[in-house]
Amino acid sequence: MEHSIPTRMGDGALVRMTPAEIAHLLDIFSSRSRFSAVDIGDEVTLSYDGCGSQDMGTRVNDLQYYEQYLCADSVELYHHDYSYKPAKAVLGLEQTTMRQAQFLITAPCGYGAMPDLGLYTVPDGPIANWSQLLPMGKIDEARAAQEEAVELAADDIFFVAASMAEAGADFIDLDAAGAAGDADFLAALRAIERIRARFPDLGIQIGMASEFVLGMHGELEYDGERLAGLWPREQMKLAAKAGVTIFGPAINVNTGKPVAWNVARTITIAKQCCEESTVPVHRNGGMAVGGVPMHILPPGDAVSRASRAAVDILLLDGLEVGAGDVYGQAISHGVASGMGGIRTAGDLVARMQITRGMRLKQAKEYVAQKLGVSVRDLFDRVVMLDVRKERGLGASTEAGEIIYVDDPVGLEAKFHIAELLDIPVNSVGRFTAMTRGRG
Repeated sequence: MEHSIPTRMGDGALVRMTPAEIAHLLDIFSSRSRFSAVDIGDEVTLSYDGCGSQDMGTRVNDLQYYEQYLCADSVELYHHDYSYKPAKAVLGLEQTTMRQAQFLITAPCGYGAMPDLGLYTVPDGPIANWSQLLPMGKIDEARAAQEEAVELAADDIFFVAASMAEAGADFIDLDAAGAAGDADFLAALRAIERIRARFPDLGIQIGMASEFVLGMHGELEYDGERLAGLWPREQMKLAAKAGVTIFGPAINVNTGKPVAWNVARTITIAKQCCEESTVPVHRNGGMAVGGVPMHILPPGDAVSRASRAAVDILLLDGLEVGAGDVYGQAISHGVASGMGGIRTAGDLVARMQITRGMRLKQAKEYVAQKLGVSVRDLFDRVVMLDVRKERGLGASTEAGEIIYVDDPVGLEAKFHIAELLDIPVNSVGRFTAMTRGRG
């Protein structure tokens, strides 16, 4: 077995990398090529913290664009404010849009927003602002305000999540968790507990705001574990305990350092998390995270290298692609390391991660067995187009010469997917209940 080289995280914790991993990282960034990609067969699922921004018409049109053209393995409806508190005020519209999307989208379609604890402070909310109290030395008052905000945020997140589940959502995403510190993370964990208890089969994804949980409160705990100061490995364990099916660590970039330096730092910090995780890990690969440059139009050469390096060395289960050149960046990740969505079997593998919390290898093997194909066939568009058509699983409508008007798409295809994979698909269950008068 190849010996490993000790290195350390930012907090001094010991981690190890092999010489081959280090050499591979050097090869990726030494290449003069315009683009870099994983080897055939090493593709991962891609999830998105927000699709459907009305750039292409309606939000549902944008979801379709991600599914049909950008090869997304799952898509996410969101309100433009991207926080649970304001989403609650327009919940009727959000439910209606989700229901419409579920009729048209074949890939897993969820709903996402941020806990955004700061919205509960004055002037936007009813609670005193701890960012104002702390500089005044009012420590106890600041902590009490955060504790009160935790309860309000957890209530709102659960209320919106339950409402979107009733509208047919496949999963709920709590993105940028911990952005306001340890109280923000605690609100997310408490909400996740309640969502999981109410909806045992609903997918729950959490994406972190940073590699390190800031101790804005400093004394908050979850299940006996202090939240302030946690790194991805410990964040993952608490998120899994709360009930997530996908965990998304986020490692922010240092804009004063090269992409290669930032990618190496990302790999060092996330390695233990990926190795020890009991749930799929979709490392955040959006703008200014995971080595992707901090620019509204992140260059494809940098995005593809950051994408490939993370997949090859961390052995990720997926990548969560965030904002920044919304379509262009999705293309870079999709070509560099994505499975291909409904063009292949990417959406089917993603469903097993979302619904059952299967890690990538297990999910691929499960889907391949159910389809009666090899694992390698799952990535082959030529093979999978025929397989999807024969089994009525829906496919890209770009293949207009092959996909006919009577071929299932959207909700109809999901009935077949649920039966094939032997899993509950929320929109299918809701539609069946309503047609039987039990909605």
